Amino acid sequence: MSVNDRYSVEWSRTALRRLFTFQRIDHDQVYQLSLHFLGKDPFAQADKTADYENYAYNGFCLKMIRNVVVVYSVDVKSKKVRIRACHHGGSGDVAQILYGIEPPFTND
Repeated sequence: MSVNDRYSVEWSRTALRRLFTFQRIDHDQVYQLSLHFLGKDPFAQADKTADYENYAYNGFCLKMIRNVVVVYSVDVKSKKVRIRACHHGGSGDVAQILYGIEPPFTND
């Protein structure tokens, strides 16, 4: 793949701040892998496209990277990938929102 075929990958401040709140995650590795994977053919890299009831990022691409679900949009014309949000892959919220699975426990 030539340099001209690569996409630039940018994290929004909100997504980056959220990433650094996750415990037991190699933040630097997730960041570097996101640049590597999503910089080349970001649509093919997506695990799925978000389509969930009451989810703010419906229509956006989702990619699991080192137990972090990265939510991103792609602008083909400008060849930019923008990471809009991320979720910890081990949380009950992700199971419920992204996979429709009710967590077997509650924190009440």
